[in-house]
Amino acid sequence: MKTQLATLNSWARQHHWQIAFLFVGILLPLALFGKLADEIHEGGSFSWDVAVLQWMHLHATPHRDSLIAIATRTGGVLTVPFIIAVVFALRFLKRADNATFFAFTVIGAYALNALAKRFFHRVRPALWISPAPEISFSFPSGHSMVSMAVAAAFIILAWNTKWRWPVFVIGLLSAFVVGVSRIYLGVHYPSDVLGGWSAGLIWACGLYLILRRGKKQPVALS
Repeated sequence: MKTQLATLNSWARQHHWQIAFLFVGILLPLALFGKLADEIHEGGSFSWDVAVLQWMHLHATPHRDSLIAIATRTGGVLTVPFIIAVVFALRFLKRADNATFFAFTVIGAYALNALAKRFFHRVRPALWISPAPEISFSFPSGHSMVSMAVAAAFIILAWNTKWRWPVFVIGLLSAFVVGVSRIYLGVHYPSDVLGGWSAGLIWACGLYLILRRGKKQPVALS
Protein backbone atom coordinates (compact mmCIF):
# COMPACT_ATOMS: atom_id res chain seq x y z
CA MET A 1 0.00 0.00 0.00
CA LYS A 2 2.80 2.39 0.91
CA THR A 3 4.56 1.55 -2.34
CA GLN A 4 1.41 2.33 -4.33
CA LEU A 5 0.95 5.65 -2.52
CA ALA A 6 4.57 6.55 -3.12
CA THR A 7 4.21 5.71 -6.81
CA LEU A 8 1.02 7.78 -7.05
CA ASN A 9 2.67 10.69 -5.25
CA SER A 10 5.68 10.53 -7.56
CA TRP A 11 3.44 10.43 -10.62
CA ALA A 12 1.43 13.42 -9.35
CA ARG A 13 4.61 15.45 -8.82
CA GLN A 14 5.85 14.64 -12.32
CA HIS A 15 2.53 15.55 -13.92
CA HIS A 16 1.37 18.41 -11.70
CA TRP A 17 1.07 20.87 -14.62
CA GLN A 18 -1.00 18.41 -16.66
CA ILE A 19 -3.29 17.76 -13.68
CA ALA A 20 -3.71 21.49 -13.08
CA PHE A 21 -4.42 21.96 -16.80
CA LEU A 22 -7.21 19.37 -16.74
CA PHE A 23 -8.69 20.72 -13.53
CA VAL A 24 -8.59 24.45 -14.34
CA GLY A 25 -8.95 24.25 -18.11
CA ILE A 26 -11.66 21.60 -18.41
CA LEU A 27 -13.20 20.18 -15.22
CA LEU A 28 -14.00 23.42 -13.38
CA PRO A 29 -15.35 25.32 -16.41
CA LEU A 30 -17.30 22.22 -17.47
CA ALA A 31 -18.98 22.04 -14.07
CA LEU A 32 -19.81 25.75 -14.20
CA PHE A 33 -21.15 25.60 -17.76
CA GLY A 34 -23.21 22.51 -16.92
CA LYS A 35 -24.80 24.24 -13.94
CA LEU A 36 -25.65 27.36 -15.95
CA ALA A 37 -26.84 25.44 -19.01
CA ASP A 38 -29.08 23.13 -17.00
CA GLU A 39 -30.85 26.02 -15.27
CA ILE A 40 -31.29 28.01 -18.49
CA HIS A 41 -32.45 24.99 -20.51
CA GLU A 42 -35.14 24.34 -17.90
CA GLY A 43 -36.35 27.93 -18.28
CA GLY A 44 -34.93 29.06 -14.97
CA SER A 45 -33.13 32.27 -14.13
CA PHE A 46 -30.63 33.65 -11.63
CA SER A 47 -31.59 36.48 -9.30
CA TRP A 48 -28.08 37.92 -9.43
CA ASP A 49 -28.28 38.31 -13.23
CA VAL A 50 -30.63 41.28 -13.08
CA ALA A 51 -29.05 42.66 -9.90
CA VAL A 52 -25.60 42.85 -11.52
CA LEU A 53 -27.02 44.40 -14.69
CA GLN A 54 -28.83 47.09 -12.75
CA TRP A 55 -25.72 47.83 -10.66
CA MET A 56 -23.62 48.20 -13.81
CA HIS A 57 -26.18 50.49 -15.39
CA LEU A 58 -26.12 52.78 -12.36
CA HIS A 59 -22.51 53.60 -13.28
CA ALA A 60 -23.16 54.25 -16.99
CA THR A 61 -22.18 57.57 -18.56
CA PRO A 62 -21.98 58.67 -22.22
CA HIS A 63 -18.18 58.74 -21.99
CA ARG A 64 -18.03 55.23 -20.54
CA ASP A 65 -20.50 54.05 -23.18
CA SER A 66 -18.05 55.12 -25.90
CA LEU A 67 -15.07 53.47 -24.23
CA ILE A 68 -16.95 50.24 -23.54
CA ALA A 69 -18.22 50.13 -27.13
CA ILE A 70 -14.60 50.16 -28.31
CA ALA A 71 -13.68 47.39 -25.87
CA THR A 72 -16.58 45.18 -26.93
CA ARG A 73 -15.71 45.55 -30.61
CA THR A 74 -12.30 44.01 -29.92
CA GLY A 75 -14.15 40.80 -29.14
CA GLY A 76 -16.23 40.95 -32.30
CA VAL A 77 -15.70 41.79 -35.95
CA LEU A 78 -12.47 43.76 -35.40
CA THR A 79 -10.72 40.60 -34.18
CA VAL A 80 -11.07 38.82 -37.52
CA PRO A 81 -8.17 40.60 -39.32
CA PHE A 82 -6.01 40.06 -36.24
CA ILE A 83 -6.81 36.35 -36.13
CA ILE A 84 -6.05 35.95 -39.84
CA ALA A 85 -2.77 37.79 -39.34
CA VAL A 86 -1.78 35.47 -36.48
CA VAL A 87 -2.48 32.35 -38.55
CA PHE A 88 -0.47 33.66 -41.51
CA ALA A 89 2.37 34.71 -39.20
CA LEU A 90 2.56 31.23 -37.69
CA ARG A 91 2.54 29.69 -41.15
CA PHE A 92 5.29 32.07 -42.23
CA LEU A 93 7.35 31.00 -39.22
CA LYS A 94 6.86 27.37 -40.35
CA ARG A 95 4.79 26.48 -37.32
CA ALA A 96 1.99 24.68 -39.11
CA ASP A 97 0.79 22.82 -35.98
CA ASN A 98 0.45 26.07 -34.07
CA ALA A 99 -1.37 27.75 -36.96
CA THR A 100 -3.79 24.81 -37.23
CA PHE A 101 -4.45 24.82 -33.50
CA PHE A 102 -5.08 28.56 -33.39
CA ALA A 103 -7.30 28.60 -36.49
CA PHE A 104 -9.44 25.66 -35.36
CA THR A 105 -9.73 27.12 -31.86
CA VAL A 106 -11.20 30.37 -33.16
CA ILE A 107 -13.33 28.91 -35.97
CA GLY A 108 -14.65 26.20 -33.66
CA ALA A 109 -15.53 28.73 -30.95
CA TYR A 110 -17.57 30.78 -33.44
CA ALA A 111 -19.35 27.69 -34.79
CA LEU A 112 -20.09 26.12 -31.41
CA ASN A 113 -21.40 29.41 -30.07
CA ALA A 114 -23.82 29.74 -32.98
CA LEU A 115 -25.10 26.21 -32.35
CA ALA A 116 -25.41 26.77 -28.60
CA LYS A 117 -27.41 29.98 -29.06
CA ARG A 118 -29.88 28.16 -31.30
CA PHE A 119 -30.19 25.33 -28.80
CA PHE A 120 -30.83 27.43 -25.69
CA HIS A 121 -32.90 30.18 -27.36
CA ARG A 122 -32.37 32.54 -24.44
CA VAL A 123 -33.75 36.02 -25.05
CA ARG A 124 -31.38 38.88 -24.37
CA PRO A 125 -32.01 41.23 -21.43
CA ALA A 126 -34.08 44.32 -22.19
CA LEU A 127 -33.80 46.44 -19.06
CA TRP A 128 -32.81 49.58 -20.96
CA ILE A 129 -32.01 50.73 -24.49
CA SER A 130 -28.46 49.59 -25.16
CA PRO A 131 -26.00 51.89 -26.97
CA ALA A 132 -24.92 48.79 -28.93
CA PRO A 133 -28.06 46.63 -29.34
CA GLU A 134 -28.00 43.00 -30.48
CA ILE A 135 -30.75 40.84 -31.94
CA SER A 136 -29.46 37.26 -31.73
CA PHE A 137 -29.95 34.88 -28.81
CA SER A 138 -28.16 35.45 -25.54
CA PHE A 139 -26.61 32.27 -24.10
CA PRO A 140 -23.71 31.81 -24.18
CA SER A 141 -22.10 35.17 -24.97
CA GLY A 142 -20.26 34.89 -28.29
CA HIS A 143 -17.88 37.75 -27.56
CA SER A 144 -16.95 36.18 -24.22
CA MET A 145 -16.56 32.69 -25.66
CA VAL A 146 -14.36 33.70 -28.59
CA SER A 147 -12.22 36.12 -26.57
CA MET A 148 -11.58 33.43 -23.93
CA ALA A 149 -10.81 30.82 -26.59
CA VAL A 150 -8.31 33.21 -28.22
CA ALA A 151 -6.75 34.05 -24.85
CA ALA A 152 -6.45 30.36 -23.93
CA ALA A 153 -4.90 29.54 -27.31
CA PHE A 154 -2.26 32.25 -26.88
CA ILE A 155 -1.50 31.11 -23.33
CA ILE A 156 -1.08 27.51 -24.47
CA LEU A 157 1.19 28.51 -27.36
CA ALA A 158 3.33 30.71 -25.14
CA TRP A 159 3.45 28.45 -22.09
CA ASN A 160 6.92 27.01 -22.74
CA THR A 161 8.44 30.39 -23.54
CA LYS A 162 9.64 33.41 -21.58
CA TRP A 163 6.37 35.15 -22.55
CA ARG A 164 4.27 32.74 -20.46
CA TRP A 165 3.15 35.10 -17.70
CA PRO A 166 2.81 38.32 -19.74
CA VAL A 167 0.60 36.45 -22.23
CA PHE A 168 -1.32 34.82 -19.37
CA VAL A 169 -2.11 38.15 -17.69
CA ILE A 170 -2.85 40.09 -20.90
CA GLY A 171 -4.94 37.27 -22.37
CA LEU A 172 -7.17 36.79 -19.35
CA LEU A 173 -7.47 40.53 -18.76
CA SER A 174 -8.57 41.04 -22.38
CA ALA A 175 -11.19 38.30 -22.13
CA PHE A 176 -12.40 39.77 -18.82
CA VAL A 177 -12.77 43.28 -20.28
CA VAL A 178 -14.67 42.00 -23.30
CA GLY A 179 -17.03 39.95 -21.13
CA VAL A 180 -17.73 42.77 -18.67
CA SER A 181 -18.35 45.14 -21.58
CA ARG A 182 -21.25 42.92 -22.72
CA ILE A 183 -22.86 43.19 -19.29
CA TYR A 184 -22.30 46.95 -19.09
CA LEU A 185 -23.96 47.43 -22.49
CA GLY A 186 -26.98 45.45 -21.29
CA VAL A 187 -26.87 42.94 -24.15
CA HIS A 188 -25.97 39.93 -22.00
CA TYR A 189 -26.77 38.58 -18.57
CA PRO A 190 -23.73 37.86 -16.36
CA SER A 191 -24.58 34.16 -16.64
CA ASP A 192 -24.26 34.46 -20.44
CA VAL A 193 -20.75 35.80 -20.00
CA LEU A 194 -19.78 33.13 -17.47
CA GLY A 195 -21.13 30.50 -19.84
CA GLY A 196 -19.17 31.99 -22.73
CA TRP A 197 -15.93 32.12 -20.78
CA SER A 198 -16.39 28.53 -19.61
CA ALA A 199 -17.24 27.19 -23.07
CA GLY A 200 -14.35 29.02 -24.72
CA LEU A 201 -11.87 27.65 -22.18
CA ILE A 202 -13.21 24.10 -22.47
CA TRP A 203 -13.03 24.20 -26.26
CA ALA A 204 -9.49 25.59 -26.49
CA CYS A 205 -8.08 23.22 -23.86
CA GLY A 206 -9.94 20.21 -25.19
CA LEU A 207 -8.79 20.86 -28.74
CA TYR A 208 -5.22 21.22 -27.52
CA LEU A 209 -5.37 17.81 -25.85
CA ILE A 210 -6.74 16.24 -29.02
CA LEU A 211 -4.09 17.77 -31.28
CA ARG A 212 -1.18 16.86 -29.01
CA ARG A 213 -2.13 13.18 -28.76
CA GLY A 214 0.77 11.00 -29.77
CA LYS A 215 3.23 13.90 -29.60
CA LYS A 216 6.14 13.87 -27.18
CA GLN A 217 6.16 17.66 -27.04
CA PRO A 218 3.08 19.85 -26.70
CA VAL A 219 2.04 22.30 -29.36
CA ALA A 220 3.92 25.41 -28.25
CA LEU A 221 6.01 28.27 -29.53
CA SER A 222 9.72 28.12 -28.88
